[in-house]
Amino acid sequence: MKLTKTILAFCLCISLGAAQTAFGAEGAGAAAETAATEEQMAWLDAALEKSAALADYDAVGTMSVTISMPGMGISMGANAWQQFQIKNAGMDSMEALSVQKMDVLGETQETRAFYTGGYYYGEDYGFPMKTAMPADTALERMSGDFYSMLLWASSQEPEGELTAEEQSLKTQLEQAEETSTLTVAPDGDGWVYTYVCSPEYRALISDGETRITVLAMQYYVGADGYIHREKMEVRGSEGEGRDQTDLICYTEVVYQAPGQPVTISLPSTDGYETWN
Repeated sequence: MKLTKTILAFCLCISLGAAQTAFGAEGAGAAAETAATEEQMAWLDAALEKSAALADYDAVGTMSVTISMPGMGISMGANAWQQFQIKNAGMDSMEALSVQKMDVLGETQETRAFYTGGYYYGEDYGFPMKTAMPADTALERMSGDFYSMLLWASSQEPEGELTAEEQSLKTQLEQAEETSTLTVAPDGDGWVYTYVCSPEYRALISDGETRITVLAMQYYVGADGYIHREKMEVRGSEGEGRDQTDLICYTEVVYQAPGQPVTISLPSTDGYETWN
């Protein structure tokens, strides 16, 4: 199943590199959720593959992160927003624009970057600069935190033969995946799929210090067969007692009119200096 492959890639990366999900049944009552049938899982697989094949898209992502140390009475939050527009993804003719805003401790910072004519334009080092760069490298650099989990995970799948350690983890994750839950509920003229990893699954992607207590994802599939929205929730903690640190992270990506032409208004390239 494509979903399993996506989750496996994500978990391989973060592992080798009675918690409740906060996901609500938006657009449908919780009672409408049922275990996905084989046919419904096939619809999700098809939507994941169809969406992954898109070369043009306009995505808006939001992220909310809360870090706390309960034993010390410390809590800090941060919010971020990004719009990522792209045409001809990964091709020599690629054009892309990324605008990001980060709100931390009451202050908002905005950064933007774009790609055209084989050059990446940005302010990564505090001043306007441009760098000759392959399209696929620029795509990875610009996508930021809100790039589709589906596409990110697919790009991170190990190439070639797995090491013995990777193969062992992959086998264990595949077995633990059977204990996780995939439910589906109506959402307008489409469907919303909710995937919640089981305790057995989370234990495999935790280590001696970091404990993953929630890992859940949602995919909203439209009547057109595309993924229109993705959501992910991750909760974890590390340390013990007074030194324990807790993390809660929510990420959401909305694809605007997937499958339709994308219009990008690129900034002027004037004032950007070449960086070698």
